Amino acid sequence: HCEKTGQEYTPVVFNSFDPGSYSLEETHEELKEELKKEKKKHDSELKEVEKKYNSRINMLHDQLATTKMILSRKEKLLDQVQQQVAEKQKAQETTAPAQATVDPSSS
Repeated sequence: HCEKTGQEYTPVVFNSFDPGSYSLEETHEELKEELKKEKKKHDSELKEVEKKYNSRINMLHDQLATTKMILSRKEKLLDQVQQQVAEKQKAQETTAPAQATVDPSSS
């Protein structure tokens, strides 16, 4: 093409891949080191998350135990109140017929 147009041909300089200057072992070692660093970072972050959520889980377990205890005590108190009400009603029923037999208008 240059000969037809009258221009001088100038070759372009480029680098070609030289497998002799490329070491897979060095690249492999670099990747292994990078992987170790990333794994260490990941493990550290995972431990932080586990610590955070384990403390939260423990707090929730404590809250659940407290709530169950309060519920149990309230149920016990409710049973006592219901028993007292039932006893009062029974006492009123036994005294009410005795009062009904006495007619205050006949006096």
